[in-house]
Amino acid sequence: MYAKSEVGVPPPAGASQPQADEKFETHEPAPTIDLLPADLLKSDHHEIGSEAVPDGWWYRYTVNSPFGVFEAKGEDMLRIRVHEVQALAKMEQEMSQPAAFGYGVLDTVMSPFKFLWGLMTDPRETLTGVPKGMKRVGSRISEMVTGKRGKLEDGAGQELAGFGGVKRTVAAAAGVNVYSSNTVLQDQLDRIAAAGYSGGVGSRIALIPVAGPLGLALSTTSFSRAMNEMLLEHAPEDLRRINRETLERIGVRKEVRETFLTHPWYSPRHETILVQALDEMKGVSDRSLVLQLAIKAESEEEALFVQRLVEMFASYHQTVVPIREFILIDDRLLVGYTTDKALMVALPLSHIAWTQELAEASKQVVTWSSDRHPVRRVELWASGRITPRTHRELETKGVMIFEKKRDRLLPPVIPEPLSFAQQVDEGSSSENEVTPVTEPAVNPIDK
Repeated sequence: MYAKSEVGVPPPAGASQPQADEKFETHEPAPTIDLLPADLLKSDHHEIGSEAVPDGWWYRYTVNSPFGVFEAKGEDMLRIRVHEVQALAKMEQEMSQPAAFGYGVLDTVMSPFKFLWGLMTDPRETLTGVPKGMKRVGSRISEMVTGKRGKLEDGAGQELAGFGGVKRTVAAAAGVNVYSSNTVLQDQLDRIAAAGYSGGVGSRIALIPVAGPLGLALSTTSFSRAMNEMLLEHAPEDLRRINRETLERIGVRKEVRETFLTHPWYSPRHETILVQALDEMKGVSDRSLVLQLAIKAESEEEALFVQRLVEMFASYHQTVVPIREFILIDDRLLVGYTTDKALMVALPLSHIAWTQELAEASKQVVTWSSDRHPVRRVELWASGRITPRTHRELETKGVMIFEKKRDRLLPPVIPEPLSFAQQVDEGSSSENEVTPVTEPAVNPIDK
């Protein structure tokens, strides 16, 4: 219901579109002031171009800033790019020196090469001061040998040298995605991380620990925070190993999970959030169908779309009605079949018009039948706005519509900045250890 004809995700740029038909709505260029909330349009550091151009099921926006001109397809990607511009401005003004992160923050990762040197010169003292993270280096190297890093990851050598951990800490403090495809942001992260890395690190430094269980049921905010902490602590190889084990436990066959884990457009952030959200849907059958859809993504925007789709399903499952199993209709339309016999369709899109694709997909969903799956109702949950025409057409087909559910069913698309404070345990010799300062989960989702 939200898919290009053979894949199940919005069509990439340049894909052929149906011929215009007076029976259907079409996305036309539109003033951005009519599409976006005021806080996204302009700030001291950015201004959105006056017109948005349709691109598949999304609008394409232009972000003008002192750091360059950026394009963003879809509102989620736009929010990410605008936030990155704000972060770049903050880093330029306040974070150009490592000290700006607080005492000891950039000393959170120890170079394995220095660790190995310590083993040769003073093995007893070195082994008694092994940081948390060092125990994972062996498995990390194995993962590097058997796998490969994607387009949005730094080189494996940087990780083994400790630089990757420092860079993740810098990104976490700035509240940005360390795997962002924004090259301007990556250059700035590299410069700040290099300054902190070159300052040296001690021999008794622990990686920042991950909080307890993810707890998506508590609130979308707590899930987002847990994901940010997990992505900070673990290198890409560690995340890939964790995700592989999770997918194997869920029942995803090896061929599908390995294709997903090595997919060029799923960064470690996309991949981990998707897998952990999938894991939160305990007891749901046929979760492997989600991965069969996910591996068909052909761009970063499509990968982000599938990630947000799974987040919506997971939140619905835990806060609205439990999903019993996933179903792929015509091998391209992913729906959830609930415990009270409803077909639930999720659409993480900001603007939904009555296009020919939507008309055809909705017909397939509402006419779908199975002896094993009696259907009492069909629900459409959308994160954004649905046009009046779409409302009328879907209601005529008996579809229950729930729109503007971004705040209810979707965690923030932007990483929440992690605050750090120096913490010294009088009974410990780990004087440089730091831990994140986080607030209790707030704003639980109302049922």
